[in-house]
Amino acid sequence: MHYFRSPGALRQRIFATLILTSFLSLGAGMSLVDAASAATAGRPQSATELVKQRQNRGDRLPNSVVNAIRRDISRNTNIPRGQLRAVDYSRQSWPNSCLGLAKAGEACAEIFIENGWRVIMSNGKRQWVYRSDNRGDIVRAESITNPNNSNLPNSVKTAVLQLASEHYRVPTSQIRIATAQQETWADGCLGLPSPVERCAGVLTPGWRVTVEVSGQQTNVYRTNNDGSQIRTDATADLPPRTDRLPNSVARAAIAAAQRELGVPPAQLYILQTEQQQWPNGCLGLARSGEGCTQAIVPGWRVTVNGNSQTLVYRTNKDGSAVMRENADDRLPSGETLPDSVRQAVLQKARSRSTLPNPDLQVVQSEQKQWTDGCLGLGGISELCLQAIVPGWRVTVTDGQQTQVYRTNNDGSTIRLEEADATPENSDVVPISDSELPPPLPRNTVFRAITTGGIAGQTVETRLLADGQVIQTLIVRNGSTVPPRISRISRQQVRQFQQLLRQQFSQFDRLSYPASTGADFFTITLTSQGGTTRYAETEINRLPQPLQEVIQSWNRITQG
Repeated sequence: MHYFRSPGALRQRIFATLILTSFLSLGAGMSLVDAASAATAGRPQSATELVKQRQNRGDRLPNSVVNAIRRDISRNTNIPRGQLRAVDYSRQSWPNSCLGLAKAGEACAEIFIENGWRVIMSNGKRQWVYRSDNRGDIVRAESITNPNNSNLPNSVKTAVLQLASEHYRVPTSQIRIATAQQETWADGCLGLPSPVERCAGVLTPGWRVTVEVSGQQTNVYRTNNDGSQIRTDATADLPPRTDRLPNSVARAAIAAAQRELGVPPAQLYILQTEQQQWPNGCLGLARSGEGCTQAIVPGWRVTVNGNSQTLVYRTNKDGSAVMRENADDRLPSGETLPDSVRQAVLQKARSRSTLPNPDLQVVQSEQKQWTDGCLGLGGISELCLQAIVPGWRVTVTDGQQTQVYRTNNDGSTIRLEEADATPENSDVVPISDSELPPPLPRNTVFRAITTGGIAGQTVETRLLADGQVIQTLIVRNGSTVPPRISRISRQQVRQFQQLLRQQFSQFDRLSYPASTGADFFTITLTSQGGTTRYAETEINRLPQPLQEVIQSWNRITQG
């Protein structure tokens, strides 16, 4: 006899079986995931795994960016798009519409491209490094290379890996050469000059090397042919560099200078670095009444230049503490004027005294960073070394009169501030606040205003950051005629800006008036770092560095 179960009971059994099977499948799936994670934890991740990992955490590279880069590579190489894949990528920000890769003579819009991408593409045989904006509307090739880097000299590889190790504070075993491309740089500074150096104008063969750190971070280094010269390309938060600072310290100093000067990192430069042992937890710069931990703190002194100003910072070892020297609310401590400097200053002061045995004493001393070899007190016709000079500012008194001296670090160079502050030519006068012209807009590099003459006309000429040279004529009744507009290349703009940083700011607020009463033109020159004024009749009596700036400016406006 056969017994038949009711259809309702059968359906309930089937449903219960399906639920039980689902639970078992879920448990097995979780076990498999755990096993896969355990297997992966003990070995390096491949490029494909890195890409997947970044996608899983939400940092997904948009398809529009990948497709735009594929189209560009395929158009230039005839490689089918389907053979190209992204093997690595990272978020990056770029300084302009050319993504920091302007061609010679190309004008780029001065807009900051945020949340862009740096992408490494490969077809298994070659690699392409591309830059892109957020959506792939703008893409540019950074380099093309053979991924095995077989032609890179060992001396270059060793130099790059060692410098990257110091920058990232990791052993070289955690750094690999991602790409290497032969380059010919435009000058002896590998196309990355600092504001205080003159670069040999010779073509320099070398390498552009991209390193990958711990499978994620990337950085680009430039070298000469054998690696004896090496410089670091700019990143979104750091300017081009020649230093060996840990990145964390460099970022801390640049971020502090950026806040104080109000300029982007691309307009700043790390001029000088030195390791230090600070006397306490306040890095030797305690505020009045501030309690500081009394222990030696290893760290760095970092000199940053920007906007024609020089700032000196102290940091601890990793940059988590950073303080500016000579800030109004901080008093130097733990710094003692060397006895050799003290004696040299006192001897200099005695030689200037009219008393037979003056009772002189040093009442104050302060460490300083002077802007040039003349300690910031050069005369009109004096040529001064254009380099940061560490030294001292020393105040001396005999009880009645006080004198202030400037020295270099060892006291071998000494200058009296009051006597030397104004160049020897008595015709040089300061420009008062009421006489200063309006400050420059941020997009303007330089301005010349010419006034006077028999016709009484005024001509204003401005150089913009994009290379435009705009000359406007203003006649007696205040009306203007249509401006004359010309253009120079971005490279010429950068060269002129470098000249201004090196030679112009030392003449800030100095006026060179005419020595005769005849009709003459007065020219007022203004950069982002200062203003100076001179009468056209005095051009040949101006200091040589200022004459060189004027000659360069004339070539720009008359070219």
